[in-house]
Amino acid sequence: MSDLEWLLTHSRHPYHRGSIEQPCQTGDIASRTCADRVSLQVVVDGPVIQQIWHNAVGCMVCQASISYLCEMFEGLTIDEVQSQTEVDYLEELGTLTPLRQQRALQSFRCLKQILESSATKAS
Repeated sequence: MSDLEWLLTHSRHPYHRGSIEQPCQTGDIASRTCADRVSLQVVVDGPVIQQIWHNAVGCMVCQASISYLCEMFEGLTIDEVQSQTEVDYLEELGTLTPLRQQRALQSFRCLKQILESSATKAS
């Protein structure tokens, strides 16, 4: 997928936008610098992330990146997701300006916080 193809595809046809009845974990993050707000609901079965659903309010990059994230990380194990860095995630998205990178990272940071929070509760 080209650098902008994912952006256009996911902004026009968001993947797993909405809510699920019984998420295992939830989380949300609001931007401190703009009106972007992302919310994630995650269903985990053992070590595997079965489903990720989202609601996002904000710019096209914010909304497209959270949709892309849901599609990208579903089916992976928690350890596989935890091993991903912000740099890894941005490389998947392609070339973005620094401001757009921050918008795209909002959803990634939200997912990481959810998984870290659930790991802390399990300990």
